[in-house]
Amino acid sequence: MAKADIQRALTMLDPATCAQVYELPNIMARESFNLQQDTVQDFDSLMVICIRYYQHHFRAVMATEPTVPEEFADGKVWEILDGSYQGGVEAAYRAAHQGLNGGLAGVLDAIRDYFLKDQENHYFTHTIMESVDVMDLDDIKTLMQQYLQRYGRHLDGDNLPSAEYLVMKYQDVIRNHAAIVRNVRMRFSW
Repeated sequence: MAKADIQRALTMLDPATCAQVYELPNIMARESFNLQQDTVQDFDSLMVICIRYYQHHFRAVMATEPTVPEEFADGKVWEILDGSYQGGVEAAYRAAHQGLNGGLAGVLDAIRDYFLKDQENHYFTHTIMESVDVMDLDDIKTLMQQYLQRYGRHLDGDNLPSAEYLVMKYQDVIRNHAAIVRNVRMRFSW
């Protein structure tokens, strides 16, 4: 059963919709965490605060109950900080200890950004699954034909790729289109 619907995909990826679905909840979760200090004295206190924040953020955005076990949160916080800072967890500690790059608040922002990026990726996957039968190449081709009919005039007319060519790149086409719309809206404040 064909379900290709480019309009649905782009409506779901509209910047205002994305803000409501996953951006604002993550920002509000970070804002609602009461931080008592700007820096930390030692690594253990950094991890305690980061684990507490991870559990708070998870409860606020992902699920209200139950909370994430501390053992899981500990490993996840380590993974996030190690991947977020050039220099790994040691660099995150130096930033939180010395007040660099926002200090402790900057470290918590890195955890928030992880949640935000993760939810953005999951929402994009959900949008694709709702807009096209990902197991049907003909349906994906129909989706790309719809895209070219609607937006092809804005592309390079002489070198316009065919729908068949775009089938294997359909997720990139949709993701890049959504990014362009977001940039234009941010630039012109729509």
